[in-house]
Amino acid sequence: MHVHWPFPIETHPGLRVDLVYAPAFHNGLATIGDRAITQPGGFEVGDDLASVSLADLSDNPVLWEGTLRNLSSIIGRLIGEPSSSSPRSRPEALTRLLAGQFAKEYGAFLDKYRNVIRPRPPMPPGLTDQERQAWNEMVKRDLAREPLWGDIAQRLFAREAERFATFESDSK
Repeated sequence: MHVHWPFPIETHPGLRVDLVYAPAFHNGLATIGDRAITQPGGFEVGDDLASVSLADLSDNPVLWEGTLRNLSSIIGRLIGEPSSSSPRSRPEALTRLLAGQFAKEYGAFLDKYRNVIRPRPPMPPGLTDQERQAWNEMVKRDLAREPLWGDIAQRLFAREAERFATFESDSK
């Protein structure tokens, strides 16, 4: 837990969860705000925000990729904190731990899904005929450019993995 003064200072303190992460489940939920967030098959947050249930995402590349996005976002914010932060307020150990864990998550994802063909995603509901046609063309181009899960993972996360590994080794 990383605690900071509320902004503006006159407000009452509250609890804000930036990340709930379960490495064994390859599942990480980023930012629980003022309302409950649910994702079928991935996680459920209690209406009172006091409980979170995480599912094992090992067999779901769509949701596992979401975990990588969440971890990347949180680590990026932690690394991007101003260097003027006092050592006590900047969670260096947590940042290094998450940076190392991101590399493991990314590697495990590639090991399992590098050569697995991405499926066609379901079409969003409520589109007009013209929007459906445009959506079909966009998906067709996307899958032709990056047909495998490994392709998209490398595009989205290879640079972050290198950046975080550099941060992890520089901070030690």
